[in-house]
Amino acid sequence: MLKKVFMKGEVVPSSNIFELHKKSTEKIKASSNGTPKTVVDIGDTSFPRRYIDYSYLASAAKIYDISPNIHDYVCIPVPIVTAEIPNRNSQAFEFKDLISFDPTVGRMLYQTFIGKPTHIDHKNSILNQAKGINLDAALVPMKKYKLVKIFVLAAFDRSKDIELVGNILDNKRNCYSMGALAQMFQCSICKGLLGPSIERTCTCFGTDYQDLSTLGSVSNGKLHYHIARDFNFIEISNVSSPADVGARSNNIM
Repeated sequence: MLKKVFMKGEVVPSSNIFELHKKSTEKIKASSNGTPKTVVDIGDTSFPRRYIDYSYLASAAKIYDISPNIHDYVCIPVPIVTAEIPNRNSQAFEFKDLISFDPTVGRMLYQTFIGKPTHIDHKNSILNQAKGINLDAALVPMKKYKLVKIFVLAAFDRSKDIELVGNILDNKRNCYSMGALAQMFQCSICKGLLGPSIERTCTCFGTDYQDLSTLGSVSNGKLHYHIARDFNFIEISNVSSPADVGARSNNIM
């Protein structure tokens, strides 16, 4: 069986990212016809309004031990990943990979957030301890900054953890972090590969995908980081102490 590495973290701190987030808030409105759909409007003409199908919620609720009733949730649009930009662990996701199609899940890779659980502080090893579910994921171009971000509509269940949801509503816990599994990484310096299930071709001495403290240096003007390959997103966590000022959201629905 192929082994995968758990990844967590957010985008590196940046005042520009924070400004980007403030200028790209998302408005969610419940549909008026009572069907399990939600209208999404990010306020950017490049991102169309659309409906979100959450008809799978009742089935997912049995696995995650969360409410099957959409009205039990608070929903938060979270700018969780910036394509091409290394996160606090010196790991990055390339845009071409985010839009690649994975036939095993029938989605593009950025969409693998959808239907995955929400947790607290990456306590994700037990599915029925989930705090909610991710209802949607969208790629949003930030033209001013020449960046593309993944926004995820993270939903947290009031009936599962009233204290957590209360803190989210009171803006006491407004920080988030993604969780992913990756089979391998590519070095930004030598372009070699390394990971738990492949023969290492990375020639950078002293670096290891399991010891992220070996990354982050600059060599000949190039930042040393790892690019995730063969990955999928598995959760979003509400966290108390993030490294990224951009992975925050006060826009509660």
